[in-house]
Amino acid sequence: METFGTALVGFAALFAGLAVGSGSLAVRWPWLAVPARHALHAATLLLAAATFGLAQAFLAHDVTLRCVVESSDRATSPGYLLAAVWAGQDGSLLLWTALVGAALSVFVEGRSRSGAEPGEAGRAAAFAALLVLAFASIVLLHSNPFRPMLRSHPADGLGLNGLLRNPLMVVHPPVLFAGFAVVLVPAALAAAALVRGPRDVGWVAAARPWALAGWGLLGLGNLLGMLWAYEELGWGGYWGWDPVENASLLPWLASTAYLHAATTAERRGALLRTAAVLALATAILPVFGTYLTRSGIVASQHAFAETPAADAFLRLLSVLAAAALGLLAWRWRRWGREAPRVESLASREAGAVLTVLVLAGMILAVAAATLAPLLGRWFLGGPLQVQPEGYARFMGPLALVLLALTAICPMLAWRRTAGRRVASAVVVPAAAGLAAALLQFVAGGPAGLEPTAGGRLHGYAVFAFPLAACVVVAAASDVVRALRARVREAGGSWSSAARWLAAAGRRRLGAQLVHAGTAVLLAGFAGASYQQTAQGMLSPVAGTGDAAASTLTLGGYRLTYLGARDAATAEYEETQAVVRVDEPGGAAYLALPSLRRYRSGTVRETAEVAIRPGLLEDLYVEVRQFRGAGSAPAAYVRAHVNPLTSLVWFGALALLAGGLIALWPERAARPGGAARRGGGGLTYAGLAAGLALGIGLWKGEASAALAATGAVLLAALWQGGRATWGWAAAREGVPDASRSGAAGPPDRSAGGPSGGGAADGAADAGASRGSPDAGASPGAPSDPGEEP
Repeated sequence: METFGTALVGFAALFAGLAVGSGSLAVRWPWLAVPARHALHAATLLLAAATFGLAQAFLAHDVTLRCVVESSDRATSPGYLLAAVWAGQDGSLLLWTALVGAALSVFVEGRSRSGAEPGEAGRAAAFAALLVLAFASIVLLHSNPFRPMLRSHPADGLGLNGLLRNPLMVVHPPVLFAGFAVVLVPAALAAAALVRGPRDVGWVAAARPWALAGWGLLGLGNLLGMLWAYEELGWGGYWGWDPVENASLLPWLASTAYLHAATTAERRGALLRTAAVLALATAILPVFGTYLTRSGIVASQHAFAETPAADAFLRLLSVLAAAALGLLAWRWRRWGREAPRVESLASREAGAVLTVLVLAGMILAVAAATLAPLLGRWFLGGPLQVQPEGYARFMGPLALVLLALTAICPMLAWRRTAGRRVASAVVVPAAAGLAAALLQFVAGGPAGLEPTAGGRLHGYAVFAFPLAACVVVAAASDVVRALRARVREAGGSWSSAARWLAAAGRRRLGAQLVHAGTAVLLAGFAGASYQQTAQGMLSPVAGTGDAAASTLTLGGYRLTYLGARDAATAEYEETQAVVRVDEPGGAAYLALPSLRRYRSGTVRETAEVAIRPGLLEDLYVEVRQFRGAGSAPAAYVRAHVNPLTSLVWFGALALLAGGLIALWPERAARPGGAARRGGGGLTYAGLAAGLALGIGLWKGEASAALAATGAVLLAALWQGGRATWGWAAAREGVPDASRSGAAGPPDRSAGGPSGGGAADGAADAGASRGSPDAGASPGAPSDPGEEP
């Protein structure tokens, strides 16, 4: 397998090189665009074959390969053998490279089928193949997973790291790597627009489905990582601001900022330069994060050991950053001269500018804090370390500003907004925020809990709940305004208006659901201000007869240690602490936290926690140590009451569901008011796959979770390809702006005609459009495709 696998990667690099050469020459000889595209597809298929071959080597326990020996053994179950493929740095890089090839192949094929000029198609193939060649070369020269095992080793292998034996690790890395791959497409389109020269917003519309898919995959990957940390790391939280966590958060923040800038560029032609910067940054940040995790320059409990591939990624990072800066510097002045200006602070353009600035501040702050050890050595002669509390000090205020903007911006119109219109729109959300603040003051916090941070309520928690209530109600109000306007303009019932909005306004619905989910998520983060913790060395109640020496109490819960019991499987042995939990309402149950000792692996002992999830709070119980022999050892038990953790998960799921709704194309309007289906089957397939993913993770079925994740990834790639092929433009009868050479979109003030490019959903043709009054009603409902 070592020779065959290495040959597959080598031939993939060769075909990618051929695609680069022939695609570059297609500008002069257009017929070369076809072999360039086919060579890129061949490279992608070879990389996919190499990845499947590596997976087969793990499933067959091929101990002639070094990575198989280091990350698995014969006792590892098949599901975790798949996780072992990307548990090591070599296998994970091969998977990432294969996904890069898949995303870029779909993109290039789509550009070709959309009728792009052969020269343009050849350039797209050359650029995509150059990226594939770079990644494949790093795999081949510095991180080859098919290297043979040359030293002595256990006959069964060293085993998988115990912390990675979790069903979430079967799906978390592939989803994250898929997100890293997909965000390369908007960057490629931005780079191509910069190379062409004229200020052209057409690339923004073409990039939209890819940007949304990449944003959603990155968000889902981060969510799965949070769930894994909550279950496996045993400290009672889900985000520790570890450098590896930050490396996956930064591209998602950049992608979020890009979507806001791109929406403004589509609607008004403003922020186009900013959109290009953010598209390129979103693609470069994963390479930056990979360098951090593989170079050893920052300490992390998730990072790999220092590897020769780190130097290669540093060179790739330098080349990508230099190329991006060069292109931006080349076209910056020209694009700036042609850009429309923000006319009023009371406009949606101004809100988008402020939102992008806040998100950029988050990116810079997190990056600087992550690099603090390195920066301290450079400038202060010694390392600095920013603790999680330090991150909270600057991220909390920025998150509050972001919440405030999210509440206000949907009430603003494009260009400028009449004050009386804003005043009328803000009444209900402001009342909701005031009611939430009053309720919080009366109750003393969520569920009546007292704050635990030094006896005072954090400023973040004081403002987060009222602002979150404002955002949720503002989002709901915007949807209600759209429904009311439809009923008034077209007649009919509210149910028919809802069907119309669901068909022709998915972009608007998705955006509002994303905003509401973000608010709920950030409110859930505020619940950490009320976390309660109790811990102690407990003796079994039957052995001492002293209830005080066997009991912990916190938050109305009473935990009594009853004793310990042993369990074993083929993979591990464990000692469970039997803890009876008496809940505040009088109910009782047994919690079984344990210390698990795996028979193999680099990390052999793990603490398995017992979590009792609830709508208002979770009870989180862990055992850290057993002392004494026999059947009744003393146990060091630690318990946490984590308020509002459920809001974090619900908010994240709502946020991702909103992105999925916004990604799927809206139905084209017909003169009679009916709507033709567009992508409905894929919508249901994506939702079904998401449901299967949730059930698989809930039940701990790694295979079901993996299959559902594969369906989600294929659906995202397929939908991105359909949009790139010009399907959305064809169904609306709108020419592809990227080929028309248009200098910018028409002026779209609120209440004016809908538009925004090929990927922007069509509004109902029978709806009254109104006049492009600069002071039009905020969030004009006659434009269902409008994305706040």
